[in-house]
Amino acid sequence: MKKIRLENPDISLIDLETKAREEVMSKGPKSRAYYRAQATRKMAGKEDAKKSFSRQLQAEAEAEKAELSKEEAQLAATLEKKDDGVTRLMFDPPHYTVMESVGTFEVTVLREGGNLNQTVQVDYKTEDGTAVVGDKAHRGI
Repeated sequence: MKKIRLENPDISLIDLETKAREEVMSKGPKSRAYYRAQATRKMAGKEDAKKSFSRQLQAEAEAEKAELSKEEAQLAATLEKKDDGVTRLMFDPPHYTVMESVGTFEVTVLREGGNLNQTVQVDYKTEDGTAVVGDKAHRGI
């Protein structure tokens, strides 16, 4: 992946993953069964498995990009500035995933709307992933 990233510095993560999977498939050692399956596909008039796999990866990447665009549009719609006097608190970015080996981790909270000179109180909760509530990993503010 590092090589692909160096060759294409502006590539998106979805395209990077697709290219990496294609490279692994093309460079990996192939067994007898692979070549037999290829011969059978050719005799049956079907396309090469590599081409089929590439097409499937491309379709998955396009679906992921469409889903990402949809999520970004929804997020943009919800983040529109509303001047209705309501105080809104949100994370920036909206989702965090943290490895256990990180140690300490800072979270950015944005506050919008309402009277910014007024104190607010926030209840929060963490969710179990690989860490368990009560462990050293879940000490809060």
